[in-house]
Amino acid sequence: MIYLEHYSGAGRSPDATALDEAPLFSPDSFPTLGSNARTQAPTIVLSTSAASLPNPADPPQIDVQPTPSATPPTIAPSTTAVVAPATAGLESLTAAQLLIEAEQSLADGKSLRAYRTLSLLLQRKDLSVEERAKTFALLEPLAEKIVFAPHKHLALPAVTIKSGVTVEQIAKEHQIPASFLRAVNDLSADQQPELGDALKVIDGPLALHLHADREELTLWTNNGFARRFEWNDLPATLQNGPNKIIRNVNGESTTITLADIALYDSAAETSADAWKQLANLLDAETTMMISGVAQVAPEKIVAATASEAKVVSAEAPAVEPMLPEAEISPETLAPLDALRVEVFSPPKPIAVGSGANFGLRVINLSDKPAPNVSAIIFFSEGLEPVKIEGAEGKVAVGQAAFRPLTIAPRGHVDLEVLATVNDYGRQIYRVEVRCDAWDAHLVSEVAVSALNEAPQPPKLELSDKPEAPSKR
Repeated sequence: MIYLEHYSGAGRSPDATALDEAPLFSPDSFPTLGSNARTQAPTIVLSTSAASLPNPADPPQIDVQPTPSATPPTIAPSTTAVVAPATAGLESLTAAQLLIEAEQSLADGKSLRAYRTLSLLLQRKDLSVEERAKTFALLEPLAEKIVFAPHKHLALPAVTIKSGVTVEQIAKEHQIPASFLRAVNDLSADQQPELGDALKVIDGPLALHLHADREELTLWTNNGFARRFEWNDLPATLQNGPNKIIRNVNGESTTITLADIALYDSAAETSADAWKQLANLLDAETTMMISGVAQVAPEKIVAATASEAKVVSAEAPAVEPMLPEAEISPETLAPLDALRVEVFSPPKPIAVGSGANFGLRVINLSDKPAPNVSAIIFFSEGLEPVKIEGAEGKVAVGQAAFRPLTIAPRGHVDLEVLATVNDYGRQIYRVEVRCDAWDAHLVSEVAVSALNEAPQPPKLELSDKPEAPSKR
């Protein structure tokens, strides 16, 4: 049981032990709206890992809606969003200020905000050795609680198991390995949750980041940092950049490989501890971003003088000169923070049984066309999409996906989904926008209120009733 030491409390500080008192559900798992006329800001996930993001327009099999001939709907924008609500305004802070912000969030009982702040801080390249050590000291116990602790639904609301629903289906929906989902719910390899169980979910995809200079391997989910591992015996052939980790399960044997390098074999006894722990967490294919590998400087070539030149035989093959590597021009670089998303929600509570429009505007802030921008909206069980406008796309149960499109320089596109309200209470819809060419991933989660019945106009009572008119 990988959580035995964590839950036993052995050798743990009072601050770490206090995390066990965290509620089953985090109050800030989803941002609440002070007013329905305002929206929450999305997360921009830049390339901390080079994970390949799936195309949301592929699954499931759903009907295609025709492109409307009319102009895209005009939607009055609400609050402009660029970063996640849990980390809004933190990018401009120094590392020391972010640490203070995270400690204050922990003191205020806002563990999820502290977790996201520290995950953001850990990606900073300007961290000192002391700041990095302190970040890990605060972040690792939080990640164990938020990501791995069963029955603690702190990152996302739990999924209630219904008839016919399996772990594999839920894992596919959240882009996470089924083995990982089983691990965080303390389920065995062949065990399925029972009807009505609350299943803990984490958003994927998974990604690994190896800092070769520190021999440090970190595991990340789409929600943030998950776990750190030490990897001492690094292969000599590692190269900086994105690499694909392949996990293969053949009967009772599990192997993990990187290109032609064998990283783990369950039948061997010499595998690194890091891969033994990761063997049951990774997907069949996981991206690992490698950095910090020392690059070998090329040898300098000194031209020989005429007296030192040797005569080459006519039979000897001619050696082709080495061409210099092409320089990277500004035109070949993807612009940073060039996309922005504005999310629009109904300004007032919605009555059950009625329809409501949910929209978003994707803005290209750069002077280059934004290629293959895709958008998808996920709805909670109380909301059901029925129609899309603004671009071609597909509608399925609980989601609406727009086909990838190109946004002109300094231009924007308005997309809208008509959804019916089937249940009252607090409903959630989640917007995801991706541009793989620019390595951009924007996410926003918004809450709306649904009423059990339509709101009634207020009753007006007159304190002084007019006298009846006199008869003449």
